[in-house]
Amino acid sequence: MPLTQEIMALFLKIILLANTCINYSYMFRTPILFSLIFFLLFLSQVKAQKSGRITGIVQESAQHTPVQHATVSVINSSDSVLVSYRLTDARGRFSFNNLPAGKQLTIQVNAWQYSMLKKQLTLEDNQQDIDLGIFTLEQKVNRLDTFTVSSIRPPVLVRKDTIEFNAEYFRTLPGAVLEDLLKKLPGVQVSSSGVSVNGKKVSRILVDGKVFFGSDLTIAGKNLPSDIIEAIQVMDDREFAISNPDVREGETPQVINLKLKKGSKTRPLGRFYGGAGTEGRYEIGGILNYFRDTIQASLLGYGNNINRTGFNPDEARLISKFESGGLGGNDAGVQTSAGAGVNLNKTFRNGLIANLQYFYGKADNRLDQLMNRNQVLEEGALISRSDLAYTDRKYNHRVNGRLEYNIDKTTKLIVQPSVLFSGSRYQSASHLLTSDQAGTDINRSDNSQDQKTDNITYNVGALLSHDFKKKGHSLNVTLEVNDVDNRNNHLTAAYNQFFQPEDSTSILNQKRHTGVETLNGYLYASYNNPLTEKIALYAILNISYWDKTNNLSTYWGNTIKDPSLSEKVNQLGIGTISTIGIEYKLKNGLLLRPGISMNTLYMRNRFITYPDFNRQLNFLSPALIVRYKSVGLNYSRTAQAPDMSYLQPVPDNTDPVYINKGNPELLPTRTDNLGLGFYSYDTRRKMNYNFTLRGSLRHNSVVSSRNIDSNGIQVNMPVNADRTYLFYSSGTIGKDFKNTDRQIGINLGYSAQYERSELVLNQQHIKTRQLTVGPTVGLQLNLHDKIEFNQRYSLNINTSGYDDGYLPDQHFTSHLTATELIIRFTRHFVFDTKYDMIMNQQMTGFNSNIRLWNMGATFLFMKKDRLQLKLSVNDLLKSNVNRYRVIEQNYTLDAQYNNLGRFFMATLNYRIF
Repeated sequence: MPLTQEIMALFLKIILLANTCINYSYMFRTPILFSLIFFLLFLSQVKAQKSGRITGIVQESAQHTPVQHATVSVINSSDSVLVSYRLTDARGRFSFNNLPAGKQLTIQVNAWQYSMLKKQLTLEDNQQDIDLGIFTLEQKVNRLDTFTVSSIRPPVLVRKDTIEFNAEYFRTLPGAVLEDLLKKLPGVQVSSSGVSVNGKKVSRILVDGKVFFGSDLTIAGKNLPSDIIEAIQVMDDREFAISNPDVREGETPQVINLKLKKGSKTRPLGRFYGGAGTEGRYEIGGILNYFRDTIQASLLGYGNNINRTGFNPDEARLISKFESGGLGGNDAGVQTSAGAGVNLNKTFRNGLIANLQYFYGKADNRLDQLMNRNQVLEEGALISRSDLAYTDRKYNHRVNGRLEYNIDKTTKLIVQPSVLFSGSRYQSASHLLTSDQAGTDINRSDNSQDQKTDNITYNVGALLSHDFKKKGHSLNVTLEVNDVDNRNNHLTAAYNQFFQPEDSTSILNQKRHTGVETLNGYLYASYNNPLTEKIALYAILNISYWDKTNNLSTYWGNTIKDPSLSEKVNQLGIGTISTIGIEYKLKNGLLLRPGISMNTLYMRNRFITYPDFNRQLNFLSPALIVRYKSVGLNYSRTAQAPDMSYLQPVPDNTDPVYINKGNPELLPTRTDNLGLGFYSYDTRRKMNYNFTLRGSLRHNSVVSSRNIDSNGIQVNMPVNADRTYLFYSSGTIGKDFKNTDRQIGINLGYSAQYERSELVLNQQHIKTRQLTVGPTVGLQLNLHDKIEFNQRYSLNINTSGYDDGYLPDQHFTSHLTATELIIRFTRHFVFDTKYDMIMNQQMTGFNSNIRLWNMGATFLFMKKDRLQLKLSVNDLLKSNVNRYRVIEQNYTLDAQYNNLGRFFMATLNYRIF
């Protein structure tokens, strides 16, 4: 049967099966069956080939010891296409399963600093278990720290701490972008949450070693053509490791560096797009790149009203989804946004690399929200129903700079200054009705807010890294200074009715002006001095400095100042952690780093009407790091000053029914931290394992104290609790099955958090327990680049318990499935669809189930698919809203808000190669 007919038949089966599964999911109120059947359907399409299994060992010639991380590649001899590859394990072993029979194959063995070996092989039908014996590699005479290009490059090369993928072995379709190429690479996972390599998250993407739009993963992944890339290098984020030396291996993020082909540096690259749809929806934008060896320049701009925000310059998600299968619809409210940016890189003759970025963004968001809050009290309950409508208009200008200079071979300096100008205008109207358990009205409130905020932030960061001549002897210093000036004008007009114990009303018409000025400084320095090969001394210094001022002025009717609601608070503080210790490197990969830390914390607090006071905390504590191969254990004790907003004694009465009040009497929080982690990547099985367990015991932690009077007015204030506990754990297991014909990725994971805390309700101290557990299952499948299928299922279980006798335990469960299907029927036609389903326990007053279905068809034109026309529909089932539930303290909160709803759209996309 022709492949096109197979795809059509498979597509029809999917439609019929989806309809059946949806009916079952309605019946059983669970999407589990829906997800499992989809898994089985696509796994059943992966047909076993006539295949064989080969094994072997790689050794070096001098001592006949195993060569770990040697690359063993199986290449189709007729067209030089990579069939599969393996990295040897610690014993030098490798093995291949499911290799094609009847084809001449080339076995190629490469290892850094060793000469290459090749061997020809043809598997006969039903031939099993061929032992290729020992491959003996000759060491190269010229040992260089850089890879020397030879006539035949391996598909993957591991050298020191860098993995390099040769892009020519991982072929993609015409018109493919970087994201498509990354999906082909073994050990690389690409999802909506980001990119990971062998289970480690990727934090930055560089182009020829230079910053590309703030190292944004999405901009690079969606916009750089795959055919301009010569190699992809993956390495640990050294800058992160310098600033966080205690982080275990599995938590160190990765950096991807793209090495471009020389031919791609002679012409501009980019894309432009524009689309129009029903309900007045539109999108427009583009990106243009110009890459040279010593200079890089990129421009981008965008505008849309389909919730594709590019407002946050730190994330720089400026044009992140204009080619995705769906058109959003999950974001809260309806947003119109626009922005533009420029990225410049320059390399100078002395090795200095300079980067300059400018971003401008604005976003207007409109949200309509309904909320039901059920709050359990000692006698009865408070039930609040509210509706809120607001508009929020934001803008910002940000200028980022980066200077990277290798002073010499052992010293590196990085300086990163930035300036941010931002502001917002927020206007809202809300209506609230509160009743008791019997349905008797307690209070009613109509409230309108008008806020204007302006912010200026100056920031400069510097990193200095120096390696001394003595091996392992190093000094690393990180410095950051941040100056923020924030101005907020807040107008409130509220009309409130109270029905208990007798009828009364109140009217509030006030203006609050808040000026917040903050100067923060942070210095981190670490020094390592080896005494012997196994013993080293280390010293770490952390210094934090802050000078924060919160100046609040409240006016009645916008003109008359109210001294009782006005206050100026200033806090000057300094905190230090000084640690010294010894590092022991024992046999079999065991490392011990015992030490002792001196913690100091000093705060000077000044007020206008409230008495001034000082706080000081000094203590010694042990510090310990234990690492054995892939397992890490660490312990530390820290102290933290209370947040500035908690110290403002003037109550925030902008919502007269829910009043927040600060507490200047708060004490610093002292925390004992314990962490356990495990990370491993099995090169033979292409599996990664990651496990984390963190626990903390907090003394004088900050918890909420709430007093509720007979009118239903609630006053919240932070207070100190004696001892609270927090435990968090997460884990993942991932496995790849990748070859030239099919790619399968399976991921299992979970996250769990348990907190033992305290709630003070009407002067009564109540011990609380909260447990959140969330297992997830994910499947990614690609067959012949014709069918792509992605399935994700997650379960969220949330329970809360109380030690008193009247607050009932609470339990809430929700299911989420996300299914994405892409079918390339012909070279010039692509169909994609995405179906998300959220199923909750019954939510008060709302339909607890949400089904969001997006669909699109793309037509490809011109050479290398330069021109694309996409016809799409958002929210085909017209769900129009989204919902969520929160369980916290002594209440449950159910909320519903608007989103984009259903609309149809046509988008043209043109690429410049």
